[in-house]
Amino acid sequence: MAVSRHDDWLVKEVQQLSDPFQAIRECFSTTEIEEIAEYHPVHRAMLAWSKTVLPNVVIAAISDGAEMAHRVDSRPPFLDHVVAEFSHTLSVDMLIHLEPDQPPVEKWIFARQSVPPFRWELGGPLYIKLSSLITRENVERLGFVDWSKCEDLVERTFDGKDQLLYRQAIWLAQIISMGMQFSVQRWRPERVAEEGVSRPAEGRVRSVSKERLGG
Repeated sequence: MAVSRHDDWLVKEVQQLSDPFQAIRECFSTTEIEEIAEYHPVHRAMLAWSKTVLPNVVIAAISDGAEMAHRVDSRPPFLDHVVAEFSHTLSVDMLIHLEPDQPPVEKWIFARQSVPPFRWELGGPLYIKLSSLITRENVERLGFVDWSKCEDLVERTFDGKDQLLYRQAIWLAQIISMGMQFSVQRWRPERVAEEGVSRPAEGRVRSVSKERLGG
């Protein structure tokens, strides 16, 4: 669900470069697509997540790529292979809870745990830091972000104590910070036409039995 649309603060030229669904499709071979066609949609989504978000975000950007790169021992929860394999044997109603006219609740078996509140205050240190990074000058220097869509992102995040907007603000601030640190050139649409867009090699996954993935 998280990849069903582009972030609306990206300029249209970037949004048109690729289709999120096509990007996921290219992670699987034709044989793999045929094999998982009979799986439950939830289990297919779990497999797609393990080939996209898990290696490229959870491990590369958060775990090994960030904490362990700076000698911090990071252990993302539920990433132990025994736990991950066990999760594929659970019934769908234990993984996601559905109610009429309500958004799905993932990790339903843990839903009774309290959700931590939004802890950061308007005008506090984090608010000041994000506001200093997400400025018109810094955003327009990137070239691929639409300032009109994110000029009030920090205000909306802290005013509404919105966890989703908070994640978007953190991601945008990280991109800006890295661009400033490494003097990254401004993105230009014509550079894509000149250099082309590289495509990842067709992916492969270890064969998983249909019984374990609800087939």
